[in-house]
Amino acid sequence: EAAGGEGREAAAQSTRQWFSSGNGGEYRKTYHGFAPGYAMVVDSPTHLQMAPMQIDTWNREAMDISARRQGPVRFVPGPQPRASLAPADAAHSGLLECPMTTRLTKVVDGAYAVHANASSCAEPILTYHECFEAARKVFTHVVSVSNASGADARRPVGCSAALRPSSASVSVFFNEMASPPTACSVAHQCVCPVAPKPFGQATGALRYHPTSQPADVGRGFAARFGGGGKSCAAWPSTDLIEHRNPTCDIRHYQGGQWACNHGWSLLDAEQQIPWADRPLVFVHKFRFYVQPYVPAYHTPIRLGETAGSALLLGSPWEYDVPRCAEGVPGCSRDAHGMWVHKVVGKHVGKHTFVALNNHCHAPTCLAMEVYACAKGTPLEACDTTAGKLVCRTAPVYGGTGSPTEQGSRFDEAGYIAIPDCFWGGAEWGLEPPQQLDGVPLHIVKTCNATLGHYGEMAGGQPWVYS
Repeated sequence: EAAGGEGREAAAQSTRQWFSSGNGGEYRKTYHGFAPGYAMVVDSPTHLQMAPMQIDTWNREAMDISARRQGPVRFVPGPQPRASLAPADAAHSGLLECPMTTRLTKVVDGAYAVHANASSCAEPILTYHECFEAARKVFTHVVSVSNASGADARRPVGCSAALRPSSASVSVFFNEMASPPTACSVAHQCVCPVAPKPFGQATGALRYHPTSQPADVGRGFAARFGGGGKSCAAWPSTDLIEHRNPTCDIRHYQGGQWACNHGWSLLDAEQQIPWADRPLVFVHKFRFYVQPYVPAYHTPIRLGETAGSALLLGSPWEYDVPRCAEGVPGCSRDAHGMWVHKVVGKHVGKHTFVALNNHCHAPTCLAMEVYACAKGTPLEACDTTAGKLVCRTAPVYGGTGSPTEQGSRFDEAGYIAIPDCFWGGAEWGLEPPQQLDGVPLHIVKTCNATLGHYGEMAGGQPWVYS
């Protein structure tokens, strides 16, 4: 951010800028720059504020990352919560996808009621995270509440409670069995939502419950779902609501960015936070290449997120990639028989694009494509056939023999390099900037869905000018 600068020609452009060219592969070969003649202009900057997004996955017992070691270090996952989707032998840690842990509950806005004479709730509570908070709302008069979850055919489906008036206590149980025959009863009263909202319209927030572990410093709530907070847009902006993707509704939410607040442990409450005496020490190194601003040569550009031209398919960025099978929405097999999952959306373009960073994560990302249709094309009719491909992001995985990475220090198994789309002058071998104001756009995100993943991202981050 700049200080002073009044009266300078460049000050008319900006005294502060948002450096955000994250495409999901930030650890390897993320290019932050533009074609010659286009520039992010800031007048006389004096300081930089950084907001890193980092998760400690270092297994101290199995990985030697000391400076004396030569060559790449084989990744070995450390402890993970029970909701992790990563297999034990995966080349990535399930912590990276921020699964919902037993340290979290869901505070869903709305009322709950207790039923003792019903077969089940009309719409049962879906997770123990919501169940335990619902019981707190209902049983306000009790002195002691104990929570548990598991599979028990003797209890009703979903959330139930056993009240013990003599001790002013209640035992809350979330039944993970899908359809036990046991009905609600006086002994096991069902805790049910009152007038639950349709899918995608629930509001609320995740709450973190710190343990007594000295290393557990987590506190508070995550940002809200719905009501102007995290939500999925309606079709045709994205088809996630139609797919009933868990990311669209707090009641269905299973993991991702909203479960990853600063200081929150990603292990379950009964798991000890390990290696508190061996913190991960790291260093950030920044290089800034600058040149004087020449109005006759430079076209100032700005981040499309700040100008309303981001191409978002997620909620607002993230979504879940399901483990595909027959009948799962968005799933199909590719030419090699591998399960892939696609998310599709349509937007009306804004501004002129000089760069586009499509956000994608290892180990699931395969491609993200943007197609532009002729002006006047109905948005619903814009698709891969009617449109022209203007940007395709296809990541390169290290250790796969890619000719662009082979033999380099970036050719490391488990890491991803994600090229961006750039436009500029023909003398640099580039196509001209894409004038997309009012242009119908069709966007397709494709992922490897052999395994499920929380918190994958689907969105394009453009750099634009008007």
